[in-house]
Amino acid sequence: MSAVAVQTGMCALIPDDQRVEMRRIVNLSAYAREAGSAILQVTISDLTTNGCRLTAEIDLEPATALWLKIPGLTPRRAVIRWTEGGEAGCEFDSAITEEALIEAAAATQQAAAQMRHRLKGRFG
Repeated sequence: MSAVAVQTGMCALIPDDQRVEMRRIVNLSAYAREAGSAILQVTISDLTTNGCRLTAEIDLEPATALWLKIPGLTPRRAVIRWTEGGEAGCEFDSAITEEALIEAAAATQQAAAQMRHRLKGRFG
């Protein structure tokens, strides 16, 4: 992995020597659901047009198909490709466009700004 990070809005873009695309380092609360299972809250820690890294409170198994709802994006089907220490790497069945990722980042930034405004002055 390269040591260079380019800061853009809510995330850093990290080039990876083994990947064609840039990973966006994020911290997004999202939801996942396996077929026939309850909805699970997860945290997305990096995001690309083709997949993401997530953290869940339960162990997920490679090759498991699930639906992900990431803020600002339509629900997306993904398959877990690897797991390690509570994290999982998922590959989307269909890629997200760069434009959709930019719009999701903008929507997430706007929601965070609104929350900060509501909380302003409420904590010491």
